[in-house]
Amino acid sequence: MLVWYPTIHAIGQTRWNKDEFESWMTHNYHDEHFEHDTDTPLSRLWEDVSSDDAIERMIEFGGRHCYRAWEQGRDRPDYIKNIIDMEHGSVLEHSTINWAIQGVSRSLSLELARHRVGVALSQESQRYVDAKDIEFVVPPLLSWLNNGQLGKSELLDDFAAQCENARDGYIGLQSAVMDRLVKRGPSTKSRTMQKKRANEAARAHLPNACETRFLWTTNMRILRHFIWLRGGSGADLEIRRLAVLLLDKAHEVAPAVFADMTTKHVDGGYGVPIV
Repeated sequence: MLVWYPTIHAIGQTRWNKDEFESWMTHNYHDEHFEHDTDTPLSRLWEDVSSDDAIERMIEFGGRHCYRAWEQGRDRPDYIKNIIDMEHGSVLEHSTINWAIQGVSRSLSLELARHRVGVALSQESQRYVDAKDIEFVVPPLLSWLNNGQLGKSELLDDFAAQCENARDGYIGLQSAVMDRLVKRGPSTKSRTMQKKRANEAARAHLPNACETRFLWTTNMRILRHFIWLRGGSGADLEIRRLAVLLLDKAHEVAPAVFADMTTKHVDGGYGVPIV
Protein backbone atom coordinates (compact mmCIF):
# COMPACT_ATOMS: atom_id res chain seq x y z
CA MET A 1 0.00 0.00 0.00
CA LEU A 2 2.98 2.33 0.56
CA VAL A 3 5.16 3.84 -2.16
CA TRP A 4 8.66 4.74 -1.02
CA TYR A 5 10.22 6.26 -4.10
CA PRO A 6 9.12 7.84 -7.40
CA THR A 7 9.98 6.48 -10.83
CA ILE A 8 10.59 8.55 -13.93
CA HIS A 9 11.09 7.57 -17.56
CA ALA A 10 12.15 9.90 -20.36
CA ILE A 11 9.87 8.24 -22.89
CA GLY A 12 10.12 10.88 -25.61
CA GLN A 13 12.20 13.85 -26.67
CA THR A 14 12.96 16.27 -29.48
CA ARG A 15 13.52 14.50 -32.78
CA TRP A 16 15.85 15.62 -35.55
CA ASN A 17 14.47 15.39 -39.08
CA LYS A 18 17.44 14.49 -41.26
CA ASP A 19 15.63 14.83 -44.59
CA GLU A 20 14.26 18.29 -43.81
CA PHE A 21 17.64 19.41 -42.52
CA GLU A 22 19.27 18.41 -45.80
CA SER A 23 16.48 20.17 -47.69
CA TRP A 24 17.11 23.30 -45.64
CA MET A 25 20.84 23.15 -46.47
CA THR A 26 20.11 22.84 -50.18
CA HIS A 27 17.60 25.69 -50.07
CA ASN A 28 20.22 27.95 -48.46
CA TYR A 29 23.07 26.72 -50.71
CA HIS A 30 24.91 25.31 -47.72
CA ASP A 31 25.50 21.95 -49.41
CA GLU A 32 28.08 23.62 -51.65
CA HIS A 33 29.94 24.65 -48.52
CA PHE A 34 31.15 21.12 -47.83
CA GLU A 35 33.23 21.04 -50.99
CA HIS A 36 35.56 23.61 -49.43
CA ASP A 37 35.60 22.95 -45.68
CA THR A 38 34.23 19.99 -43.77
CA ASP A 39 35.42 21.14 -40.32
CA THR A 40 32.84 23.79 -39.51
CA PRO A 41 29.88 23.85 -37.10
CA LEU A 42 27.44 23.27 -39.94
CA SER A 43 29.38 20.36 -41.40
CA ARG A 44 29.56 18.78 -37.93
CA LEU A 45 25.80 19.19 -37.55
CA TRP A 46 25.37 17.34 -40.83
CA GLU A 47 27.97 14.64 -40.22
CA ASP A 48 26.53 13.37 -36.91
CA VAL A 49 22.90 13.78 -37.92
CA SER A 50 22.17 10.11 -37.26
CA SER A 51 23.31 10.19 -33.61
CA ASP A 52 21.00 10.35 -30.60
CA ASP A 53 21.75 13.85 -29.32
CA ALA A 54 18.88 15.63 -31.09
CA ILE A 55 18.16 17.69 -27.95
CA GLU A 56 21.59 19.30 -27.94
CA ARG A 57 21.83 19.48 -31.72
CA MET A 58 18.56 21.43 -31.89
CA ILE A 59 19.83 23.91 -29.30
CA GLU A 60 23.04 24.49 -31.25
CA PHE A 61 21.12 24.86 -34.51
CA GLY A 62 18.77 27.38 -32.91
CA GLY A 63 21.60 29.51 -31.61
CA ARG A 64 23.60 29.46 -34.83
CA HIS A 65 20.48 30.08 -36.90
CA CYS A 66 19.98 33.40 -35.09
CA TYR A 67 23.38 34.68 -36.23
CA ARG A 68 24.05 32.54 -39.34
CA ALA A 69 27.14 31.35 -37.49
CA TRP A 70 27.84 28.30 -39.64
CA GLU A 71 31.46 28.82 -40.72
CA GLN A 72 33.41 28.74 -37.47
CA GLY A 73 33.00 28.37 -33.74
CA ARG A 74 33.09 26.10 -30.70
CA ASP A 75 32.19 22.43 -30.62
CA ARG A 76 28.70 21.61 -29.39
CA PRO A 77 29.32 21.17 -25.63
CA ASP A 78 31.30 24.44 -25.44
CA TYR A 79 28.72 26.20 -27.58
CA ILE A 80 25.89 25.14 -25.29
CA LYS A 81 27.91 26.11 -22.23
CA ASN A 82 28.40 29.57 -23.70
CA ILE A 83 24.67 29.87 -24.42
CA ILE A 84 23.92 29.06 -20.79
CA ASP A 85 26.65 31.39 -19.48
CA MET A 86 25.27 34.22 -21.63
CA GLU A 87 21.71 33.39 -20.47
CA HIS A 88 20.32 33.02 -23.98
CA GLY A 89 17.52 30.94 -22.53
CA SER A 90 15.15 31.14 -25.48
CA VAL A 91 17.37 28.79 -27.49
CA LEU A 92 16.95 26.10 -24.82
CA GLU A 93 13.18 26.17 -25.30
CA HIS A 94 13.38 24.42 -28.68
CA SER A 95 14.25 21.04 -27.15
CA THR A 96 11.88 19.04 -24.96
CA ILE A 97 11.68 15.82 -22.96
CA ASN A 98 8.49 13.87 -22.23
CA TRP A 99 8.59 12.48 -18.68
CA ALA A 100 6.36 9.61 -17.52
CA ILE A 101 6.26 10.05 -13.75
CA GLN A 102 4.63 7.94 -11.04
CA GLY A 103 5.12 7.17 -7.39
CA VAL A 104 4.51 10.80 -6.42
CA SER A 105 1.74 12.24 -4.29
CA ARG A 106 -1.19 14.44 -5.14
CA SER A 107 0.42 16.95 -2.83
CA LEU A 108 3.45 17.08 -5.13
CA SER A 109 1.23 17.52 -8.18
CA LEU A 110 -0.26 20.64 -6.58
CA GLU A 111 3.25 22.04 -6.20
CA LEU A 112 4.00 21.10 -9.79
CA ALA A 113 0.95 23.01 -11.02
CA ARG A 114 2.76 26.23 -10.17
CA HIS A 115 5.12 25.58 -13.06
CA ARG A 116 2.89 26.30 -16.04
CA VAL A 117 5.10 28.09 -18.55
CA GLY A 118 7.05 25.84 -20.90
CA VAL A 119 5.42 22.61 -19.74
CA ALA A 120 2.53 20.32 -20.60
CA LEU A 121 0.89 18.19 -17.92
CA SER A 122 -1.58 15.31 -18.31
CA GLN A 123 -2.50 13.78 -14.97
CA GLU A 124 -4.21 10.51 -14.09
CA SER A 125 -7.96 10.92 -13.63
CA GLN A 126 -9.53 10.17 -10.27
CA ARG A 127 -12.94 9.89 -11.96
CA TYR A 128 -12.18 7.28 -14.62
CA VAL A 129 -9.53 5.37 -12.63
CA ASP A 130 -10.99 3.31 -9.78
CA ALA A 131 -8.99 4.02 -6.62
CA LYS A 132 -9.88 0.82 -4.75
CA ASP A 133 -6.22 -0.21 -5.00
CA ILE A 134 -4.74 3.25 -4.58
CA GLU A 135 -1.31 3.41 -2.97
CA PHE A 136 0.09 6.15 -0.75
CA VAL A 137 3.42 7.93 -1.00
CA VAL A 138 5.48 7.96 2.18
CA PRO A 139 6.76 11.51 2.85
CA PRO A 140 10.57 11.57 2.63
CA LEU A 141 10.85 12.78 6.21
CA LEU A 142 8.95 9.74 7.49
CA SER A 143 11.20 7.50 5.41
CA TRP A 144 14.24 9.14 6.95
CA LEU A 145 12.88 8.81 10.48
CA ASN A 146 11.99 5.17 9.86
CA ASN A 147 15.56 4.31 8.86
CA GLY A 148 16.59 4.33 12.50
CA GLN A 149 17.83 7.89 12.51
CA LEU A 150 15.64 8.87 15.43
CA GLY A 151 13.88 5.58 16.21
CA LYS A 152 10.40 6.87 15.34
CA SER A 153 8.91 3.95 13.41
CA GLU A 154 5.57 4.42 15.20
CA LEU A 155 5.06 7.51 13.03
CA LEU A 156 5.14 5.35 9.93
CA ASP A 157 2.80 2.80 11.49
CA ASP A 158 0.32 5.55 12.28
CA PHE A 159 0.66 6.99 8.76
CA ALA A 160 -0.01 3.59 7.18
CA ALA A 161 -3.06 3.02 9.39
CA GLN A 162 -4.57 6.37 8.48
CA CYS A 163 -3.99 5.71 4.79
CA GLU A 164 -5.72 2.35 5.09
CA ASN A 165 -8.66 4.01 6.82
CA ALA A 166 -8.87 6.57 4.01
CA ARG A 167 -8.93 3.84 1.38
CA ASP A 168 -11.62 1.94 3.30
CA GLY A 169 -13.64 5.14 3.49
CA TYR A 170 -13.28 5.61 -0.26
CA ILE A 171 -14.45 2.07 -1.00
CA GLY A 172 -17.40 2.37 1.38
CA LEU A 173 -18.61 5.69 0.03
CA GLN A 174 -18.07 4.62 -3.57
CA SER A 175 -20.17 1.48 -3.04
CA ALA A 176 -22.93 3.33 -1.21
CA VAL A 177 -23.20 6.07 -3.84
CA MET A 178 -23.20 3.54 -6.66
CA ASP A 179 -26.02 1.53 -5.03
CA ARG A 180 -28.16 4.62 -4.70
CA LEU A 181 -27.54 5.74 -8.27
CA VAL A 182 -28.33 2.30 -9.69
CA LYS A 183 -31.64 2.27 -7.84
CA ARG A 184 -32.56 5.68 -9.26
CA GLY A 185 -31.42 5.02 -12.82
CA PRO A 186 -30.38 1.45 -13.51
CA SER A 187 -30.05 1.70 -17.30
CA THR A 188 -26.87 0.21 -18.78
CA LYS A 189 -26.37 3.29 -20.96
CA SER A 190 -25.79 5.51 -17.95
CA ARG A 191 -23.70 3.04 -15.96
CA THR A 192 -20.37 4.61 -17.00
CA MET A 193 -21.52 8.05 -15.90
CA GLN A 194 -22.83 6.61 -12.62
CA LYS A 195 -19.44 5.07 -11.91
CA LYS A 196 -17.71 8.39 -12.63
CA ARG A 197 -20.09 10.18 -10.26
CA ALA A 198 -19.46 7.60 -7.54
CA ASN A 199 -15.69 7.91 -7.98
CA GLU A 200 -15.71 11.69 -7.89
CA ALA A 201 -17.76 11.70 -4.69
CA ALA A 202 -15.68 8.99 -3.00
CA ARG A 203 -12.36 10.65 -3.77
CA ALA A 204 -13.21 13.20 -1.09
CA HIS A 205 -11.87 10.59 1.34
CA LEU A 206 -8.45 10.40 -0.31
CA PRO A 207 -5.61 12.37 1.33
CA ASN A 208 -2.88 14.33 -0.38
CA ALA A 209 -0.56 11.35 0.09
CA CYS A 210 -2.38 9.20 -2.47
CA GLU A 211 -0.23 8.31 -5.47
CA THR A 212 -0.72 9.95 -8.82
CA ARG A 213 0.83 9.54 -12.26
CA PHE A 214 1.29 11.99 -15.09
CA LEU A 215 3.00 12.77 -18.36
CA TRP A 216 5.02 15.95 -17.98
CA THR A 217 6.67 17.59 -20.98
CA THR A 218 9.33 20.22 -20.38
CA ASN A 219 11.60 22.30 -22.54
CA MET A 220 15.21 22.56 -21.44
CA ARG A 221 14.93 26.13 -20.19
CA ILE A 222 12.10 25.43 -17.76
CA LEU A 223 13.62 22.09 -16.77
CA ARG A 224 16.84 23.80 -15.72
CA HIS A 225 14.84 26.42 -13.80
CA PHE A 226 12.68 23.76 -12.14
CA ILE A 227 15.66 21.69 -11.05
CA TRP A 228 17.54 24.70 -9.65
CA LEU A 229 14.47 25.97 -7.81
CA ARG A 230 12.90 22.74 -6.59
CA GLY A 231 16.22 21.05 -5.97
CA GLY A 232 17.23 23.74 -3.49
CA SER A 233 17.59 23.32 0.25
CA GLY A 234 14.37 25.17 1.05
CA ALA A 235 12.14 23.16 -1.28
CA ASP A 236 9.52 20.63 -0.19
CA LEU A 237 11.37 17.34 0.37
CA GLU A 238 9.27 15.25 -2.01
CA ILE A 239 9.53 17.63 -4.94
CA ARG A 240 13.25 18.09 -4.20
CA ARG A 241 13.64 14.33 -4.45
CA LEU A 242 11.91 14.45 -7.84
CA ALA A 243 14.17 17.30 -8.99
CA VAL A 244 17.25 15.25 -8.10
CA LEU A 245 15.96 12.25 -10.04
CA LEU A 246 15.17 14.45 -13.04
CA LEU A 247 18.70 15.84 -12.97
CA ASP A 248 20.18 12.33 -12.87
CA LYS A 249 18.18 11.35 -15.95
CA ALA A 250 18.83 14.68 -17.69
CA HIS A 251 22.57 14.08 -17.32
CA GLU A 252 22.07 10.92 -19.39
CA VAL A 253 19.80 12.44 -22.04
CA ALA A 254 21.38 15.88 -22.50
CA PRO A 255 24.72 16.01 -20.63
CA ALA A 256 25.95 19.30 -22.13
CA VAL A 257 22.77 21.14 -21.12
CA PHE A 258 23.10 20.12 -17.47
CA ALA A 259 26.89 19.90 -17.14
CA ASP A 260 26.99 22.76 -14.62
CA MET A 261 24.48 21.13 -12.27
CA THR A 262 25.24 18.50 -9.65
CA THR A 263 23.96 17.30 -6.28
CA LYS A 264 25.38 16.94 -2.79
CA HIS A 265 24.30 15.72 0.61
CA VAL A 266 24.04 18.33 3.34
CA ASP A 267 23.28 18.37 7.05
CA GLY A 268 19.58 18.72 7.63
CA GLY A 269 18.77 17.29 4.21
CA TYR A 270 16.94 14.31 5.72
CA GLY A 271 18.48 11.97 3.20
CA VAL A 272 17.47 14.00 0.14
CA PRO A 273 20.39 15.64 -1.72
CA ILE A 274 20.21 19.24 -2.90
CA VAL A 275 21.10 20.50 -6.37
